[in-house]
Amino acid sequence: DTLLLMDGTYTEGIQNIPSGTSWTSPVIIKAQNQGKAIVRPTTCVGSSVLKLEGGQSYIIIEGLVLDGDNRCPGNLEFRAPGDTDTGQDWHHIRLINNELKNAKGAYGGYGSLVGGHNGTMRAYQIEILNNHIHHLGDNLYNHCIYFKADDSLIEGNHIHDCAGSGMTFHQSKPGSQANNITVRNNIVHDLPAG
Repeated sequence: DTLLLMDGTYTEGIQNIPSGTSWTSPVIIKAQNQGKAIVRPTTCVGSSVLKLEGGQSYIIIEGLVLDGDNRCPGNLEFRAPGDTDTGQDWHHIRLINNELKNAKGAYGGYGSLVGGHNGTMRAYQIEILNNHIHHLGDNLYNHCIYFKADDSLIEGNHIHDCAGSGMTFHQSKPGSQANNITVRNNIVHDLPAG
């Protein structure tokens, strides 16, 4: 299934995306024209523009502008409702050719908070590819990518002008370490925390 977003500004966030069944049959949310479908919610979804609440898999998000409008603390968030443990993992999710920007708010800001940290929930096989991630956060703890997933790929992104680090990696679930993450061919600059 493919949801094609026409050119324009959408004032609602994105959540409750159903799962695909495989990479040959994913659920795709895609801009008709790359960078012309702007998701800028007047009310954040949780604390983000786009939120996956657990159990989703085989999803592709492509060509969108996720704009926090300096109101939503995050652009993309993997977090269960109320931080409860649903026991469902996030996996096989691809974020490609998007722009994530202007995330600031009550909790600071981050481009993408990827990964489960609720009990036994975890994230794995997440791909962040060829995105432009910039102008996020308002303190050194607000990173462009806050990553908590295993067996994943971060490649070809342009990352700059965030209040904290370009990328930071944490345990994918309590008691474990982030494992088997490939980071390559990203351009990272203009960050005070390095």
